[in-house]
Amino acid sequence: MNMLSDRERVLCLSPFSAPNPALVVAAERAGALGVLDLGPNAASDLDRVIARHTRAFGVRLHGPLTVALPEAVDTVLIDLVRHVPNRAELGERNVLAVITSVAEAVAAIEFGAAGLIAKGAEAGGRVGGSPAFVLLQQVLALTDLPVWVAGSIGPDTAAAAIAGGARGVVLEGQLTLVAEARKHISGEIVNAVRMMDGADTVVNDGLRVHVRQNTLEIGQEGAFAEFNRVSFGTVGGVVGAIQRGIRDNLAQAADHRSIRAGGPFCDRVPGLRYPIAQGPMTRVSDQPAF
Repeated sequence: MNMLSDRERVLCLSPFSAPNPALVVAAERAGALGVLDLGPNAASDLDRVIARHTRAFGVRLHGPLTVALPEAVDTVLIDLVRHVPNRAELGERNVLAVITSVAEAVAAIEFGAAGLIAKGAEAGGRVGGSPAFVLLQQVLALTDLPVWVAGSIGPDTAAAAIAGGARGVVLEGQLTLVAEARKHISGEIVNAVRMMDGADTVVNDGLRVHVRQNTLEIGQEGAFAEFNRVSFGTVGGVVGAIQRGIRDNLAQAADHRSIRAGGPFCDRVPGLRYPIAQGPMTRVSDQPAF
């Protein structure tokens, strides 16, 4: 996999898989990896990105390729449960596979994916049973491939994901109400997302959807959308906040001796490496195996 500097720390996907060249360009200009959903007008959408952006960008497949991918596309996102592409058609590009379980991770590795997107149960659309950070740990124990975390990511949780071993994080539902995305969404959906508080989604037949707009695939991260609109306004603003959150939180953690590996609090418990306590978590640490 041919990774480039810190561009891949943040992956920006269009909410509800709507093809959105403007969002891709804005994400790339902010120093993230913008991913274009390939839809019925894929050729013209690709041309629109290339006309406004001179560097590489990514695409997300939802079915068979209907156009030849230009050289500017260096990353391809796939979901093998929904569609298995012809690996040869993707060439030498970085292929990132969405996975919701260890079994799916194994299948993606066998397919030849160069990286994995660990999509937690709190994310929108197709999900499994493991929350994002639990799934991250499970996948990191399985492979050395780079892993991105998707599901309820904000500036602080982004830093936690990186500290926990992730290569980066994924933004999608969080971007629903920013300027580049909102113009492509109906007023009814905008109003529904603006009122989200994180408790208004449900899993139906393996898909996490809005509890009232039950065809709307969105996760608990939709609760961040209104805050992101008010506080940051644009894709670039949100990406900047995530990047600062990663940088500042990791720097702060490094500066505090008390929470470093082998810090002073560890002396009180033989064999303790980090002075961190894990409290009860539903479906995680309240299980006997944990």
